[in-house]
Amino acid sequence: MFIIYSTFLNKEKAVEVGKKLLEDKLIGCFNVFPIISGYWWKGEMVEDEEVGVIFKTSEKSVENVFKRLKELHLAITSFYELEGRVPRSVNELFENGYLLFELEGYEIENESDSVKIVLKKEVDPSYLEPIIPGIKKENGNVSLKIKIRREYM
Repeated sequence: MFIIYSTFLNKEKAVEVGKKLLEDKLIGCFNVFPIISGYWWKGEMVEDEEVGVIFKTSEKSVENVFKRLKELHLAITSFYELEGRVPRSVNELFENGYLLFELEGYEIENESDSVKIVLKKEVDPSYLEPIIPGIKKENGNVSLKIKIRREYM
């Protein structure tokens, strides 16, 4: 058995994704539980509430679970460590697939403690709003701002 761990912004989305993976027969089981994440932000300790999910699957289904998760789970709050390495820049987060939300065409504008991402293809912001708070349409472009912990800048 293989275990895949991911985080979601809310329980509803986590259960929705878990049920779809079950329907697709990609997992045998999923567990959803509340978590509190703690980290340093601008010199202060911060706590955020999230939902953790454990997906249980077989070795032969692991790759397909990851592919399906990328389609279903548009959260951009989850960073992944790859081979013990932490991404060195925001661009690297996107280029190397550290974010589950993969963008086809984007422009990144670095700011002091956040990153503004302008999507270059047409996206309906109302579809993403429940998942990505702060996404908006301005000057004909859809954009969102995400805060990045300093060690990722």
